[in-house]
Amino acid sequence: MNSSTTAYESEQLHLRSSAYPTNIFGHRSMSNTEIFDDLTIGDDIHFRIRFNREGPTAVDVKLGRSPAA
Repeated sequence: MNSSTTAYESEQLHLRSSAYPTNIFGHRSMSNTEIFDDLTIGDDIHFRIRFNREGPTAVDVKLGRSPAA
């Protein structure tokens, strides 16, 4: 899923995607931790989505958009 960052802290981020109507939470522990050091608000990213009791969660966050399938 492609998206962009809307808020960022050292351990977590919030994403906006056209595929889901509200912000999607992402935590550093669920992705390559080095990626989080390079993120800034507005970056295009690619991630997989998982759901928990609180809603959608981004995992495997990567910088850039994925190629079209």
